[in-house]
Amino acid sequence: MMLSHIPSGHAPRRADSFGRISRAVVKIGTNVLTTESGAPALTVVGSLVKDLADWHQAGHRVVLVSSGAVAMGVEKLGWDNPPTTIHGRQVCAAVGQGELMRLYAFLFGRQELVAGQILLTHHDLVNPERRTEVAKTIEGLLTSGVIPVINANDAVDSTELLRADGEGNVYGDNDCLAMMVAQSVCAEALVYLTDVDGVLSADWVEGANRKGQLLSYAGVDENGLPSKGGVGGMKSKVSCAKNLQECGIECVIANGRKPGVIRNVLRGEEEGTWFPVTTN
Repeated sequence: MMLSHIPSGHAPRRADSFGRISRAVVKIGTNVLTTESGAPALTVVGSLVKDLADWHQAGHRVVLVSSGAVAMGVEKLGWDNPPTTIHGRQVCAAVGQGELMRLYAFLFGRQELVAGQILLTHHDLVNPERRTEVAKTIEGLLTSGVIPVINANDAVDSTELLRADGEGNVYGDNDCLAMMVAQSVCAEALVYLTDVDGVLSADWVEGANRKGQLLSYAGVDENGLPSKGGVGGMKSKVSCAKNLQECGIECVIANGRKPGVIRNVLRGEEEGTWFPVTTN
């Protein structure tokens, strides 16, 4: 999956695509949600929750997938550094998940909304019967006016802490989880919020610095993603975005620390990198 910058005259219009969207999944990464110490970035998260609440109150349906339990657990336990073992990270996840949900309950409560927690394991989404039950629960929350807040149940399942598919692509920090949730609930869009503005041209050049050109529109050709081209989490997000394109779900990778980013993305404004639905 090579990324290419498509001249604007040849690219589909983002506003047209997003103008039809009524159901979206938004995934917030750990680096957006927390400070370096693991404490919640309250101003940033509060702004994101306000955007989500506004979109919900305008009559749309939104599902939130949030990382951050491990980082918040490290901070709550007073540890100087994150643990390097899976077991240590699971301990932090068990402690931090309660802190994470308390934060969302408080912030959504300020918007007069209720947040409902769902913790998922890998098996919940790959087993057809369990996946159907998960989708029904999410649908029930949405119908009741509740904001579903989903995270991997890392305390009992290490899949999202260290995941690789059969082709060696590593999915971390809930990127794959968010993709599978979007597919399960028939979302029309998935927004990945990270700590960079989107996909940079430098992300796909070996040895390049991080000051590459922001790709506002990402086309996909048939050459395949170079094995040395991805940079950690960005590679996993792009891999997931390609899968979403092919199953009819729009995807945007954008900077979650920019004020109004969710509002801008869901309005179809030029924010971050857009992966439009593939048309055959």
